[in-house]
Amino acid sequence: MNAFFMLEMVRENIGEETASHWTDLNILRRINASQRKVAQMLSMAQGGWLIESADITPVASLITYPSNCSKIAYIEVKETGRVVHFLPSIKGRSISRNLNDTCLEVYPVMDGLMVNEDDYTTELTIWYQRRIPDLHTSGISDYADAGAATSLTLTTALNPVMRVDYYNDAEIEIISGTGSAIRTSITDYTAAGVCTTAAGTFSTDTVYGTIPMIPEEMHSYIVWDATVSSLMRPGATMDEKVISYYIQEARNARKIVEEWIESRNVGADGVMFGDLIT
Repeated sequence: MNAFFMLEMVRENIGEETASHWTDLNILRRINASQRKVAQMLSMAQGGWLIESADITPVASLITYPSNCSKIAYIEVKETGRVVHFLPSIKGRSISRNLNDTCLEVYPVMDGLMVNEDDYTTELTIWYQRRIPDLHTSGISDYADAGAATSLTLTTALNPVMRVDYYNDAEIEIISGTGSAIRTSITDYTAAGVCTTAAGTFSTDTVYGTIPMIPEEMHSYIVWDATVSSLMRPGATMDEKVISYYIQEARNARKIVEEWIESRNVGADGVMFGDLIT
């Protein structure tokens, strides 16, 4: 389910098919707040749901985090497979150097991780939890700001994140207008809100929505949670029984998400290494 359809469903649930109390931006913010809840649940669960890897060569012993990195999980020397150990803080830096010269270690600093060895420049492979980008859409009554072959400028009225590479690897689905019915990936993103895509031609009549990177089984919870958040406003006049029903639906959806996460953990309930052993 893409961000446009999520926005549309939340509007239907709260009885505002066109903007009344909430603008598209208001609701999109609530959708993204709900997605962050799910992403946090995944990041804290076992099973390595959001794990990616990258090869990085430290500069003057400094390992700079990848742009989509949320949290480092594991590091090893690429050529030898030697494990790199973590120091909890800089406090153990000098003690560790004096006690054990054979153990390669890193400790956190503001810009990344520092290898506890002078001028270390050997290539490392790091595994990390990736950051899940916020969802974005042109909205119910708006369009892309600009478009061309394999180029789409996100709707600035709905406040896309203006950070280089932020939406890289996200998939985007075209709902209507130029490029309609195309689903493609964003291969590059600029701080001006311009997406380079793997395919498609777009224009100022293009309606789009990005697709969550989290599993599809969790999309319904995002919608229900955003619905409840949108209903909890001063002056809301919806029937209390309806609100109670929506809250229960959100709880049920969250429970399904939690159980689904647990049932898909590596080694859980007899499942190991995907479907190799069941």
